[in-house]
Amino acid sequence: MLAGLCLFLANGCLGPQALIPVPRPSNDYAFAGVVVATGAVLYVAAGGCKIAGCPTGMVCDVASERCVRVECNLKNENEVCEPGTRCNLANGTCAEF
Repeated sequence: MLAGLCLFLANGCLGPQALIPVPRPSNDYAFAGVVVATGAVLYVAAGGCKIAGCPTGMVCDVASERCVRVECNLKNENEVCEPGTRCNLANGTCAEF
């Protein structure tokens, strides 16, 4: 935090010429691929959905550490669907209503 404050003050005192260059948007697809791959590896290494959780209508498969859709029907709707969701019979998954 102190380092960030020092950089902020140093950049502010120099006026428009900053000490740290501001990253510019680019179309470097290779770099974007590296960033996405790194994020995926870190996500899996950190425990995947066991730590990050899953969106509504999905549950964490502990073995694969990936989110999978909750399959439901009228008989098991109350057991598998979270509060605030109901079974969508068209696709067999829990959905917000």
